[in-house]
Amino acid sequence: MNEELAEYVYKILKGRTYLIVMDDMWSTQTWDDARRFFPDDNNRSRVLITTRPSEVVVYASSSPPYHMRFLDEEWSWNLLRDKVFEQQNCPPKLKRIGRMIAKNCGGLPLAISVAGGILTKGNRTQHHWQKIAKNISLTVATDDDQFPKILTLSYDHLPCYLKACFLYMGGFPRKLQYSNLQAHQVVGS
Repeated sequence: MNEELAEYVYKILKGRTYLIVMDDMWSTQTWDDARRFFPDDNNRSRVLITTRPSEVVVYASSSPPYHMRFLDEEWSWNLLRDKVFEQQNCPPKLKRIGRMIAKNCGGLPLAISVAGGILTKGNRTQHHWQKIAKNISLTVATDDDQFPKILTLSYDHLPCYLKACFLYMGGFPRKLQYSNLQAHQVVGS
């Protein structure tokens, strides 16, 4: 990293309270290279690290990682409904099918968000939604170009206990998504 940039970032942060999010950190060396940018002023500043390798979490902090859990059926339905209808009500004729779609996503927020995107783009008819419900796993995996890449790069290589956290982050609006978070770690400064 450019030394001028490192010094510039350090000076900007010095004396301020900050939250830095470092997504998808793969190595302890990356943490060693990056942490010199962040002043330790004992002012409650934090660095949030997402990572797949657990050794990065252990190395970077003394606090344990935060593991997300799967969504229950009600939260799954609420997320799907909000993705598809935003502030509007779901038509009663689609509610039962929508709940089935949400349930078939297995409590995985990223899958629910992708399914919501598919439902938003398509017709709001019972026939269309029933077709999605019957083929949800195939539809979710093939309709959104980004989903297969995410699964290939991340999901398939995660241990089971991190898969829920990874997919949970799909529930946040795209404006807040820098990428999908797998494991959270707060590192105190």
